[in-house]
Amino acid sequence: MSVPSSATIPEKPTKQQRPRGSFELSLKFGGVELTIKGWQGLVTVVVSVLVATALAQELRLPPARRTWHGRVYRYVPYDFRLPTLRRLRDSVWDPKNPGLFTDKPLGIGWNINLARLRSAIMS
Repeated sequence: MSVPSSATIPEKPTKQQRPRGSFELSLKFGGVELTIKGWQGLVTVVVSVLVATALAQELRLPPARRTWHGRVYRYVPYDFRLPTLRRLRDSVWDPKNPGLFTDKPLGIGWNINLARLRSAIMS
């Protein structure tokens, strides 16, 4: 069986062929090498480090003092508790909250307060 001449196998892009704005970053830690490709790879690594840091923060505390919610580096919010309906709703629609961003009810990072966004657009 022969392969038609019109069928081509795409080659791995070289540095000159990569789309504009893409990148590849290689890091070596002792015998371990980590290659990060593009913005999605970078975001994945950053979020993974933040989650690991939040978990380490909680596990360093005695079991009686663990709350499973707080902030990493005093800035990035995390919450590993089961979300309640109220926390879910307030994370996306809280007219009493003057902030545009709210803490996520589960996980790490922020949500957009759609009530605040709506009032900002309407005014």
